[in-house]
Amino acid sequence: LSGIENSNFLITTENKKYILTLLESRTSPDALPFVLEFMGELGKSGLCVPSPIINRQGQQSFKIKDKTALLMSYLEGRGVTQADINDDLCFSAGKILAEIHKAGEGVKAHWPNSMNLQTTAALAKNIMHPSAQIIHDEIIYQQNQNYTHLPCGA
Repeated sequence: LSGIENSNFLITTENKKYILTLLESRTSPDALPFVLEFMGELGKSGLCVPSPIINRQGQQSFKIKDKTALLMSYLEGRGVTQADINDDLCFSAGKILAEIHKAGEGVKAHWPNSMNLQTTAALAKNIMHPSAQIIHDEIIYQQNQNYTHLPCGA
């Protein structure tokens, strides 16, 4: 299964399906309490999110070799392709994003954004593509903005 930062595997039993997630190098295991609390708040608000499966030792996470792992409930669905994108889908995505922001207001924990402008700028230095200059210029523009007046969530 595809993932952005982690490795995900579909686990199938006779009765159920699960997702096994292995945290990769950019994802800190220290972020798990925040992530799981955030997902719990989303679920309480009625959004369809996976739930962690608690193991026999009462833990939400565990180790497989040297990687932190989670076993999560499985949600039916499929990925979105370029051909799927239309005005209705964009409207629905915006509506769900607004619901996520509202549900996130109940999260008391905070976790710093690991993809902040400094991290993005460092990663962008490795881009070897004609659009690299556009990305570089946008990062400089964003770094010169004052966003302190904007609301801040979890």
